Amino acid sequence: AEVVDVSFLNSPGVYKIRDIKNDKSYYGETNLLNRRFMHHFQGLQNDTHDCRALATAFKQQNKEIENFRFLVHKSGPEWEDKNLRLEYESQLINNNQHWSYNTEQEKPTFLRVQKSVMYEGTLYR
Repeated sequence: AEVVDVSFLNSPGVYKIRDIKNDKSYYGETNLLNRRFMHHFQGLQNDTHDCRALATAFKQQNKEIENFRFLVHKSGPEWEDKNLRLEYESQLINNNQHWSYNTEQEKPTFLRVQKSVMYEGTLYR
């Protein structure tokens, strides 16, 4: 068996989860790859994953994790800057819109925005 060094998984980075059945991918970023992969795996197994399109595909494939690959695009201490990770993640999503589960995420039907209001000298929050 081939020996593989996975110590890079203790780093921040940008990754994708690739569905090998239809070649679609989910892209993400994190400050700790190994913890994030575990979180994804648990969400898919428990049907609580944030990306409903990915969760649906996983469920349709009888929750067979071997149909999905957890792949790292970038990792290491140079990726500690969350803004850098978000920028790279956005590039991946934009460059792969037709093959991305990210673009199929459900949008909230409304956003509740709370603002403070000043009325006759009284601040209401």
